[in-house]
Amino acid sequence: MSAGRVPSSPSLSATTPLLRRQQSATKRAQRKSTGRQDGLQVFGVEDGKTELDWRNEASQSFMWMSSLAFLGIALSVLENEILWYTKVGTDVEETVWTHALKIGVVGSTVASVIFLFFYYDAQLKVLRASGVEFSPGFSLISLNESRLLRWFCLDLFVLIPQPMPFIHFTFEIMDVEGKSPTPYTADCMFMCMMFLRLVYLPRFVAQVSLLRQELAYRMARFYNVDINTWTVMRSLLSSDLNTLLFFIVVTVFSLSYVLLLVERPHIQGTGDVGHGLDEFETSLWVTIITLTTVGLGDVVPATKLGRVAVVINSCAAIAFYALIVNIIVANVQLSPQEHRIVEFVKRSGLQKNNKQSAARVIQTCWRQYRINTRALSKGRVNTALRVHPAIRNVLMQFRYDNRKVKELHMDRETQMARAVFDLQATAAGMERQLQEISGHVVGRGEGR
Repeated sequence: MSAGRVPSSPSLSATTPLLRRQQSATKRAQRKSTGRQDGLQVFGVEDGKTELDWRNEASQSFMWMSSLAFLGIALSVLENEILWYTKVGTDVEETVWTHALKIGVVGSTVASVIFLFFYYDAQLKVLRASGVEFSPGFSLISLNESRLLRWFCLDLFVLIPQPMPFIHFTFEIMDVEGKSPTPYTADCMFMCMMFLRLVYLPRFVAQVSLLRQELAYRMARFYNVDINTWTVMRSLLSSDLNTLLFFIVVTVFSLSYVLLLVERPHIQGTGDVGHGLDEFETSLWVTIITLTTVGLGDVVPATKLGRVAVVINSCAAIAFYALIVNIIVANVQLSPQEHRIVEFVKRSGLQKNNKQSAARVIQTCWRQYRINTRALSKGRVNTALRVHPAIRNVLMQFRYDNRKVKELHMDRETQMARAVFDLQATAAGMERQLQEISGHVVGRGEGR
């Protein structure tokens, strides 16, 4: 040991890792409090939580809300089936079990509305953390200023309809032929409206998507893109065939049951079972035939509301066909690597055809020259060399092949120019981001 060096203290060296961990934790807390992490922008702070934390809370609240809404549909369907299969003649008598199921439906609806308020409260805090300024707190004014009031009212309209216990009233609608009225109860109409809650299903699937992870939000914020529910839904419906098939199956069964709900009162009131829409199997058959645009016509609805349900089936079929075709086209398209291979093979084939066409031109011209030379030596006059049909045909083929090769090269040059332009735009965007980050860092350094 040299004389000028002071020995290090064992206690200090032993506590150095602990001090480093404490310093790192302090720095992380400072970065979190200022809304910046890892040197990149990123999430602002509202009420002690970052924007990402509020997004996660909003996602959890929505999942609870939609789960309770789906539970309400299941309980309501169970209650309706119990009433239908325990009826005496045309009279339906409610029991303790049906009242209990209705109370369960009401409880699930109330709980889902509570989580709806939690969801929009978290959405407001997400907007505040991202820098949007509007009135504080959760109120109609803040919802209106943040442009969320319309969606809040629509969600309330979807959640509130439900069969209510101890509330009974009936109204009548004439059937298609205008011969007999069809009696509808309030529970029947409210149950049909409850199936509007299935609009939450795509959003529910979107909440558990990989695009809802923290890494996706960081990348989106870096590229100045907002990943919202609609973005995730478009990604799923345009690329994932399994998810789309799941939505189609759920829609088919739901529309079949709605058709069953609006047709059963006609059978119950008139006793007409000729059209056979008093069973779920028949209703499912009609829905599938309608969605596939077959339309056999063996079973038709006897009520006006049944016709409305069939029209909705037809509209859903158009949307589903468009989405399926979009996914099929996306899967059939070649990847960039495969496209380059196909272009290379095509270019090689065109160049080979061009060489063969040039060789045929030379051969044809030489043969015609020999024929004309022999004819002239024998005193016969033949067609001029440049207008002979054989030469004209091979020249036309050569020009066609040569034009194809030039077009292919021009397309390739255009694609390369477009790729270079995209790279330049991306580089310019990244440079602007780096300038903003460096300016912010310099500003913070001067402030200190």
